[in-house]
Amino acid sequence: MNEIFELRHQPELKFIIGEDSFQIIDGYDVGNNGKYSHDILKSAMLKDDSTNWWISALSIVVDLFSGSAVGGEFKDKANLVLEMENQKSSSI
Repeated sequence: MNEIFELRHQPELKFIIGEDSFQIIDGYDVGNNGKYSHDILKSAMLKDDSTNWWISALSIVVDLFSGSAVGGEFKDKANLVLEMENQKSSSI
């Protein structure tokens, strides 16, 4: 019996978990798509979104010199890091 977790509708992001494998369907980055055995999964870690302080500070400095209103806080998106026996994927 498969269990489906739909995390995003547009573009589609689904995890389909079966008894001996799981499948990733990612409409944003097709390089993440695939079916993987539970046996090769070493670890899974969810990284929360975080502030990119270098880009944020640089945007404020540029804002001061240019007079534009683009300066502010820039965030790196949350992602899921799956480490497998033969590869590592962090762009999910």
